[in-house]
Amino acid sequence: MRQAYLTLHGHASFCALCVRVWKSAWRMGKGPRFTIGILLLLGNVPFGYGALAVCSAIAAAQKSKAWGIAGAVCYVLSWMMLGLGILLVGPAVHRFLSQDTKRKFRAWRRFRSQ
Repeated sequence: MRQAYLTLHGHASFCALCVRVWKSAWRMGKGPRFTIGILLLLGNVPFGYGALAVCSAIAAAQKSKAWGIAGAVCYVLSWMMLGLGILLVGPAVHRFLSQDTKRKFRAWRRFRSQ
């Protein structure tokens, strides 16, 4: 029971970390280009892994290679979303997010290890 609580608590604190990182990104700039870039950055991981998981499950159920290929294509598209998102938000915001995320992740790991 304690292990399940620690795992759930770890996931909740990691989600809180992600929210803090993206809140700091919103303070960096506004405008449609920035908003689209942030949405692409936020959506690329769920889209890539989600589509890969769904297509892989369908491919396994139907024994079809086409669904496996479709999942791989969606995964590649998620990397394209990441690249386009980085281009749209700009190098200054990308640099800030990288440094801010590393700093907050180190603090989160220290907090979690206590």
